[in-house]
Amino acid sequence: MAIIQVTLFLALADSRPFFDEGVYLTGSWLFSKGVLPYLDFFESKPIGIFAVGAFLFSLPPSVLIARIFMALVAVASMIIIFFIAKKAFNEKAGFIAAGFFAFASIFFGDFWFVIEPFVSLFALFSVFCYLNFLEKPKMKWLAAAIFFISFAVWFKQTAILIAAMFLVFFLYNEIRRQKNISKAILLFAESFIPTIVLFALIFAFLLFSGSFSYFLEYAFGFHSQNLGYYGQIILSWKFLPVLAAIALPALLLAALLVKKINLDSRQKQLFFILILWLIGGLAMLLPLLGCCMHFIPMLPVFSLVSGFAFAEFWKKGVFLKIVSGLILFAIIFGGIFYAAYYSNAENSFNDLNSLAEKIKAASNAEDKILVLPAMPEVYFVSQRLPATKALYFGLIEYSQEFMRGEIQRLSANPPKIIVFFSSDGNFSGNGQIFVFIKQNFVEKEKIKLRAPLYGTYAFVLWFEKK
Repeated sequence: MAIIQVTLFLALADSRPFFDEGVYLTGSWLFSKGVLPYLDFFESKPIGIFAVGAFLFSLPPSVLIARIFMALVAVASMIIIFFIAKKAFNEKAGFIAAGFFAFASIFFGDFWFVIEPFVSLFALFSVFCYLNFLEKPKMKWLAAAIFFISFAVWFKQTAILIAAMFLVFFLYNEIRRQKNISKAILLFAESFIPTIVLFALIFAFLLFSGSFSYFLEYAFGFHSQNLGYYGQIILSWKFLPVLAAIALPALLLAALLVKKINLDSRQKQLFFILILWLIGGLAMLLPLLGCCMHFIPMLPVFSLVSGFAFAEFWKKGVFLKIVSGLILFAIIFGGIFYAAYYSNAENSFNDLNSLAEKIKAASNAEDKILVLPAMPEVYFVSQRLPATKALYFGLIEYSQEFMRGEIQRLSANPPKIIVFFSSDGNFSGNGQIFVFIKQNFVEKEKIKLRAPLYGTYAFVLWFEKK
């Protein structure tokens, strides 16, 4: 299963990035060069992925390295899913759960260098450690379970809902086990020590680097100003068959549970944790634009439920065996079809790599460029620093004060080149940056892309200073 997972990921190693991946690739590369998140470039997500990426890009930075790393993250998640299902149910359930995850994760973009797979991985580590704690109630297992789910919050803020539900459940169980509230709280507090050390180190870095106030403003205040953006729900019809396939086992299992499948105490504990995980993960779906990676934190839940459900269905007669087979076929076919379809040249980095080579030839390593409106991966593939603090524009609203600062940066140190991605080949837009470009830059070239980037942008307009 690990070989299958890596093979599918490598088939997509050169596929075009998702917008979010462009942000994380570029932010990680900047961090590896000493350009600090929040202080030196705008980012509204926690520092976790940038720390991982900065370490990763101590090697020569490339998309291939990032994608190989994500393949390893996915394999680690799949292995933990296998062992959780095997521990709670049986080996057959573990194998089906692992296979379910291996193919479904491809379809939802687990191969991108984005934050959601890390949330899944650390939540899985937490569940695995807690199941071990239930078997052998040693403080190291509880401390590890608390540490991993708390660490997930440093990759995505909304993971705090999953973390909070896990922690309340862990504490409640400990109070029941100890039958002494004071003793349970004391043990729980002691188990928090590794987590407190982790948080103290991260906060110390943010404080001493001068990034802490910007971190609070961008990671929390900024999101509160853009609630309308995060409330969007646009679900592409092409994803509905796979969404149905991953939800169907859970619905069928719920129907069977009405007939009282016998669950032991450990299985009941696991199912309760998975329900909490699913409820807490709902906030991570937004904004739901098209589908994809926002479902990734929920895939381990559906995989584990499916592993157990399919093992049970196999005992219940021909009809459920047929249904199980069809669901498995849909997931396997969907994953393979996705990998085959999006690994072709039309969906590759060819256009962006050609543009990157053109930018490198027209500028020096110390020159800054500006990419508009929202293709931050161009900074990464061209290895040129952004001329603005923001890595993208147009998708969300920045404050007037922030935009004034951006115009001041552009005026004080104008970019060597501006590349503008356009759907129709025209330069259009509103706001101070567009006025600045019209006043100070002139269009030199219009480049037609072989395939529209993100299915939207068919042209690149090349601007140079007047």
